[in-house]
Amino acid sequence: MRKRQHLDRTRAREFWENEAGWRNYSDEAFRKAIQNKLYNIGWRTAIDFFVDGARIRQRDRVLDLGCGWGRTIIGMKQRVPGARIVGGDLIQGNLQRAQDVVRAELGHTDTIFRQADAHDLPFEDESFDVLVSYRVLQHVHPPIAAVREFLRVLTPGGRAAVVAPNKLNSILFLRYYTKMFTPRDLGQLFGEAGFDDVRTGSIRFVPSPLADLFERSWIRVFEDSSRIPLLKWFGAMATVTATKP
Repeated sequence: MRKRQHLDRTRAREFWENEAGWRNYSDEAFRKAIQNKLYNIGWRTAIDFFVDGARIRQRDRVLDLGCGWGRTIIGMKQRVPGARIVGGDLIQGNLQRAQDVVRAELGHTDTIFRQADAHDLPFEDESFDVLVSYRVLQHVHPPIAAVREFLRVLTPGGRAAVVAPNKLNSILFLRYYTKMFTPRDLGQLFGEAGFDDVRTGSIRFVPSPLADLFERSWIRVFEDSSRIPLLKWFGAMATVTATKP
C-alpha cells in the first residue's frame, strides 16, 4: 500500500498535470462522463451538499476552490443560477478547460476563473459569501494554513462547505493513498482556524465500482444514510460546514 501523505505545492501541481490531471482525458471521455447518469448521481450528492450545507443563495459570491474542469460550478449554477461563482485552481490548464466545459454545458458562463494557491489565495479579505472545496484539502500541507485562508476571504457570516476523503470508510481507506480525514479531523481543523457552527458528517455511501449495480432510486436510499446517526460518519467523503463569526 502506498504511504498516505499531503502533497506539497510543487508535487501537487505535478500530480494534477501528469498523474490525474486534465491531460488524461479526451473531450469525448469527458462528455461520456458528464452525461452518465450514475456519474451524475454521485456528483449530484456533492452538489446538494454544497448548495444546501452552505445555504447558497441567488447573488451570493461563491469561491469554488480546486474547481478542476468546472463540474462543481456546473452543478451549483444549475441549482442556483444567480450565484456569482469564481473558480479557483492551482493548475492553469484546468482553468482553461473549465471555461470551455462550463460554457458548453450551460450555454454561457458568467463565471470568473483565477489561478489560486490554497495557502495564499489571491483575493482580498471578505471577498466571498460562500467557499466550497471538493477533494482538495488532502493535497494541502499544512491544511490548517489553507483553512485560515478560507476564513480570511469569507465575509462575516460567510459559510464554508468542504469535502475530503474519509478515513473511516473502509473501501476508500484501502485504495486511497493521499492524506485522509475523519469528519472529526475536519471539525477540529475548522474550529482551530476560528470558524463557528462547525458541523461534520459524510456523503457518498455507494462506492463508485458498485454504483452501476443499482437503480437511481436505490442510490438515493443509500445516500439517505447520511441522516442516520450511527451511519452518517462512514460515507466515502467526510464533510464539514462552518460559519465565519
